[in-house]
Amino acid sequence: PMSFTLMKKLLRDLQSRKGSIFALVLIITIGISVFCGLLSVYRDLEEAKDAYYKEYRLAHFVIALERAPRWAIAGCKNISNVKEIEGRITSPALVDLPSLGEPLAGVVHSFDEGGQLDGVLLRSGSSFTGRSRDEVVINDQFAQEHGLVPGDTLDITLHEKRYNLLIVGTARSPAYVMVIPPGGGIAPDPGRYCVMYCSRSFLENACELQGACNEVVGTVWRKDEAAINETLARLTEKLDPFGVTLTTPLQQRVSYQFVADELKGLSISATYLPFCFLLVAAMVLRVLMGRLVAQQRTVIGTLKAIGHSGRTIKIHFLLYGVIIGGLGGLCGVALGYLFQVQMAQLYATFYTIPNIRAHFNLDLALVGFAISLFVSLAGTVRAVRQAVVLEPAEAMRPEPPEEGHHIFLEELGFLWRRLSFMSKMVARSIFRNPFRATVSVAAASVAMALMFSTICMVDSLHYIIHYT
Repeated sequence: PMSFTLMKKLLRDLQSRKGSIFALVLIITIGISVFCGLLSVYRDLEEAKDAYYKEYRLAHFVIALERAPRWAIAGCKNISNVKEIEGRITSPALVDLPSLGEPLAGVVHSFDEGGQLDGVLLRSGSSFTGRSRDEVVINDQFAQEHGLVPGDTLDITLHEKRYNLLIVGTARSPAYVMVIPPGGGIAPDPGRYCVMYCSRSFLENACELQGACNEVVGTVWRKDEAAINETLARLTEKLDPFGVTLTTPLQQRVSYQFVADELKGLSISATYLPFCFLLVAAMVLRVLMGRLVAQQRTVIGTLKAIGHSGRTIKIHFLLYGVIIGGLGGLCGVALGYLFQVQMAQLYATFYTIPNIRAHFNLDLALVGFAISLFVSLAGTVRAVRQAVVLEPAEAMRPEPPEEGHHIFLEELGFLWRRLSFMSKMVARSIFRNPFRATVSVAAASVAMALMFSTICMVDSLHYIIHYT
């Protein structure tokens, strides 16, 4: 066990190096906070997305047709891997708003009261009342952007005919977690694209599709990309007589793809960024502890001479890493949770997925804390080994000077003769201490890479916006 004297020495050493210790704790804190924060918000977004997709039955594929009778769709249920399949009517439309000088693009889907794939989550108002066929439920975000509420009317042009529809409700759908206007884009713009739901009877008359449909949606048992593509190939072959124009598997549905790409980016960032910070922390700590042991050679020899065992000395110097890693881990977990809360709130406004909330993940916090301790101890262990093997008699003598030897620059006479005396000292110090030089270069490289990539990202976004 450590004596009270060694504990005082430990605290005094930490106090005398508080600047270096603070920098190391800060680096570890950032690394652990990014690890815990990003992985936690990844879980929050993944769980909310999966629950939303499951409850409101997101379709795993979409097939666009010219015209197919409903009995033909029912005959596709016996195809292997098909779990559910439904026919619906989908049509592009133009929306006229008095506040705008030009019509906006939109899409109309048929909606069945009994429930359907790509279901609808009502946010205000109600579903169809049945008092009139000219009723519509519109996208909640579009309604908010333009101040529309249930009871208002909406003028649309559908198949070259104009209709005045009564808004009975506003809603969201897992098929439109992000609303991207026609032509694509890099960000959602729900105010420029209106998603509408009308009764099947209204659209059958408006689109002249009585007893028929022009779009097929379905779910499958095996959801991997290869299985869905194989199922789509069989469905296309069966429905080919009815004019198949486009097949879209789950992985290519725009809204699904945006969320999947965001989750992929989160998982990559949660491993790449913390690794950079923690690797630098471990290397810097190794250099710091190596210098500490070298400066305290005489102290270590004296401690051994008066009876302190190698085990006590080992514990004493390992505690440096434990304290630095523990402080960094605790601060990182706390900062990571705050980071997670802010990210979850941002995603809740960016994606129309209900119930995106920050949940504290104890397992990730413990893993992050353990990684912090491991990194700190890994950076300390070499210095601890040097302190343990140091004999009292050897430690009482000053450390022998570094071995002097030529560096490769000295072989380049035409260059070496032109260097000043101070430049030669710097060059020899760098090449005779390759690890220390590598740590310095690595730390500077990581810092510059993070700064440069951030600046480039800002410039890239400005360029895309101005170009568009």
